Order: sequence, then C-alpha cells, then structure tokens
Amino acid sequence: MLRYDVPMTSENVPTPTSVKRVWWPAAVRLPGERKPRYNQKVYATDTGLYIYEQAVHPANARLVYFAPIDFDKTPEPPTNYSALRAGIQIHVTSGDVVSLNPQGGCGCQYKRLKRWRPDWAGTETAWKG
Repeated sequence: MLRYDVPMTSENVPTPTSVKRVWWPAAVRLPGERKPRYNQKVYATDTGLYIYEQAVHPANARLVYFAPIDFDKTPEPPTNYSALRAGIQIHVTSGDVVSLNPQGGCGCQYKRLKRWRPDWAGTETAWKG
C-alpha cells in the first residue's frame, strides 16, 4: 500500500493518461483503517486508484491514498445506482482491498472538492484495456 500526503506534482505518484471511473461523493474504507472516510473524490485510472479529500489550500484537494489497481482481480464496477449502493471492492496490487460506497446526493457541502478535478482527468477509457 502506498499512501501519500503530497500534491499530485510529487515525483512519488505517477500521472495517469486516462480515467476509468469517478465516484463523488464516496465513503471509502482504506486498508488498515477501521472507519470509513466520507465525502471523498475517487478516480480509478490506468495507473491506479487516487482518493482525494477537500483541502483548504492550495489546490482545494489533497491526495490521501494512491495504489495501483489489480485489474485482473477487480471486476468492472457496476454503473447502476442500486448496485453501486451495495458497495465496490477495488483490489490493489499490494493484495489489499479498498471498499467504497457512493454516498448519493450531490456533495454540495464540499463545493471546492466537487468542482475540482486534476489536470489529467480529461480522457475516459474502458475499465480494462
């Protein structure tokens, strides 16, 4: 498991070239943590899973977790709302599992994070491939 409290410009975290899924707002249970983190913005990308929370400064978001996704063990997440509410298990290459549940609602109380997106979050591609 790789965890970073560093900005995306850091050399420690790869820059993705495509986004496979975005979940906002989401409740996330990270490996090794007992309690879920609420109102997180989650990007599943070609290079891994990026989880952000709202920050005050400078970019309105702070990366709280990154890990490469094990696409062979992680089935394509559902897209319909009722299946999403049951939760999604994302397997990462360290062997850990990140659990996430889309929260429903608009996340309007976190306006900066709702409007924010990384510079690389423009191109969307299929889950595998």
